Amino acid sequence: MKQWFLHDKVKPHVVHRDIRASNVLLDEDFGAHLMGVGLSKFVPWEGMQERTVMAGGTHGYLAPEFVYQNELTSKSDVYSFGVLLLEIVTGRRPAQAVDSVGWQSIFEWATPLVQANLYPELLDPHVFLSSSSEVPEAGTIQKVVDLVYACTQHVPSMRPKCLMLFTSYSSWAINPLLFTCKFQLCRRAWTYNNSR
Repeated sequence: MKQWFLHDKVKPHVVHRDIRASNVLLDEDFGAHLMGVGLSKFVPWEGMQERTVMAGGTHGYLAPEFVYQNELTSKSDVYSFGVLLLEIVTGRRPAQAVDSVGWQSIFEWATPLVQANLYPELLDPHVFLSSSSEVPEAGTIQKVVDLVYACTQHVPSMRPKCLMLFTSYSSWAINPLLFTCKFQLCRRAWTYNNSR
């Protein structure tokens, strides 16, 4: 939850602008470290809520207000975090090719499963079907998914603040689920890098 530090503790405040899987590094204890601050924008506190026009970010992680209105606030980073969290849990990219000419967003894929309360089907099958990991209870998965959808509300003011995310993330019983997913993500990245 390095976002919380960037948004609330650093003076002047920082909007990261490019929160995505490849900008999160894991240490030996699977602690997450946010990298890629090259696109970050230092802004005064008043500017955290104002419209700021600039380029940057990665397709699939960009908040709608940034894509359509070039408006960037700390809530844009919250949106990107929600996409990243769903990517970690599902093992899917933010956008995937579905045929030779089309793409499907991770939300287009996940929303029907959420609406049907099929939370276990959201989990990355490579993590929970090919390993000895226990599949978490549907209620635990639902807490993560609720956080994802809160973070990715289309109206920025409806998204939680980073401090609330930090508190929720630290206090919930979702850490074993995310730990298992992060471990598998790290293992796949290591396998990919060593197969080149």
